[in-house]
Amino acid sequence: MNEQTGIVYFIIDTSGSMEGARIKYINLKMDELIQGINNLSSDIKIALITFSNGARLEAGIKPIPVSEFKWQNLSTGGVTDIGAAFKILNELLSVSGSAASLIFLVSDGIPTDHWKPELAKLKQNEKFNNANKIAITIGDSIDVNEEHLIDFTGVKEAILFNTLNADYLLCYIKKSLKKFTQREWLDIIREVHTDTLENEFNDDDWSSCDLSSEEDW
Repeated sequence: MNEQTGIVYFIIDTSGSMEGARIKYINLKMDELIQGINNLSSDIKIALITFSNGARLEAGIKPIPVSEFKWQNLSTGGVTDIGAAFKILNELLSVSGSAASLIFLVSDGIPTDHWKPELAKLKQNEKFNNANKIAITIGDSIDVNEEHLIDFTGVKEAILFNTLNADYLLCYIKKSLKKFTQREWLDIIREVHTDTLENEFNDDDWSSCDLSSEEDW
């Protein structure tokens, strides 16, 4: 087992628009992904923030070792208070220590709260700026407002569309739990995506990556 360390933050939209096939897809794929992270390294820690009417930190009050993290199916309802999630993330990062981190933001729609001030505060956090970030959209592209996703990740290239394939995301996790410049992180995103599409992997360095389970919405 690769004794890789770091913290993976998942910020997941559980608003009413995520009901039905979308939340079922997330629950299925996240369960697979958590198991995959545990197989990659039990030293990695997990934090899960969900948001709808407000936001909450699931499974404790701080990131916990993936070996102790048990995925519990999420339910949906309410609005899209992503700013509340940014506030919790800011608080978590402020007390997280110096471990490298990767942040996944998963959403299907447009924020309904005043998210910009909270994101502005988050961007003043050096640990957020040093973290590697990916946004994942769920649903039709016409439903998604890219503005807040680009503002969150810093670059459009870090937005993935309808991609919660566990093996694919493990490629990012395996590579990302280090500190990179934004240019280096973009190179990794392109490298993972290119290797995934061409199916050219080094088994000593990558998880098996496959996009075949992407969904049409």
